[in-house]
Amino acid sequence: MAWAQQWAYYSYLKPDINIPYPEGGFRHLLAVGYQCLQSNPIGGFEKLWAFWQESPQWLFGYLSYEMRHDTEKLNTRFEYVYKEPAMAFFRASIVLEWLDSGQVEIRSWSASPAEIWQQILEQTASFKDNAPVLMHARVDKEAYRRAFLGLRSHIFEGDIYEINYCMRYESESVDFEPILFFQKLTRRYPMPFSAVARVAEWSLVSASPERFLKKEGSTLISQPIKGTVRLGKNAAENKLLVNWLKNNEKERAENMMIVDLVRNDLARCSVIGSTYVKELFGVYTFPSINQMISTVASELLPKWRFIDAIKSAFPMGSMTGAPKIRAMELIDGYEEQPRGLYSGALGYITPEGDFDFSVLIRSVFYCSPSAYLYTQVGSALTYDAEVAAEFEECYLKISPILNLLAQK
Repeated sequence: MAWAQQWAYYSYLKPDINIPYPEGGFRHLLAVGYQCLQSNPIGGFEKLWAFWQESPQWLFGYLSYEMRHDTEKLNTRFEYVYKEPAMAFFRASIVLEWLDSGQVEIRSWSASPAEIWQQILEQTASFKDNAPVLMHARVDKEAYRRAFLGLRSHIFEGDIYEINYCMRYESESVDFEPILFFQKLTRRYPMPFSAVARVAEWSLVSASPERFLKKEGSTLISQPIKGTVRLGKNAAENKLLVNWLKNNEKERAENMMIVDLVRNDLARCSVIGSTYVKELFGVYTFPSINQMISTVASELLPKWRFIDAIKSAFPMGSMTGAPKIRAMELIDGYEEQPRGLYSGALGYITPEGDFDFSVLIRSVFYCSPSAYLYTQVGSALTYDAEVAAEFEECYLKISPILNLLAQK
């Protein structure tokens, strides 16, 4: 990672091989590069397609939640304080991949692999330690309760069935080294979609457990997470909690609503009859939490481009609600700030047109020019939701990040 710092842009994707995950996590990749596409939302997906077509090779980057404006006609009441590009992808000059054999494969368009490997071996690491950071909540318990009651009234009236309401934690004037925090976070909480990246003026550190969308050949895979319970204090207690999550009607209902939404999103660009649920209500244990994951698959229509599949499914239903468009309108009305990078997607596109993207949750985002750091968290609200339980679920999800940031 010290070697990667010399490039304008880098992205390191690290799956944890000890966590069983359906369809596997990210490929283990480190990419560096110079040329970067940055775009506002409108027309962004077409710009990304043209950028890849111009020179089909590895692209790494992110889609912020604000790219939803390129998928639907939506109004927003927000003015951006910290204006990150809605989308940013860089062309990789060098890609390193850790293989199952234990070897590292180097693909380079700028120097010989032997020269690059020697540079890495000779590189010395020098990072300034991060000072403790206290994050401030934009929403307190009372403000959360008011938003919860307002959104639940829309559910009672049949306006929506489910909505994901999110809160931001932030800090200003922060001197932050993302790579050091990435090491600390992944050592304590390894995840199948762990990542640290610097793209445009923004850096991010992510310990995400959720896949947004993957394409391999003509196969599309989406894996929405809905349903959460804490980790047990021991194996016996955790087994009881896993069984509770598997059989809880509210958690299953949350998951099923989003599975139906994902099936509909994928069906728009897929061969008729090819969309199906590979696994429903699977419960998986992570280092700090148990999550319910379902896996939906389909076959992309031959006449459709890979960018059409991404656009059809974006933003992910697990972070919006159902129906999706109305849920996004209400999110703008009730949340205290634009989401920005949070609940967007991070990943890569290959020279063959395959891709893999995670959901940007359990993540921190840092703008170095403004020294601004933020993270965000949310939960799904349904008819049966209770305000205290939902607030507690949010804290369960975000507390590992807040606690690590506060440590010296």
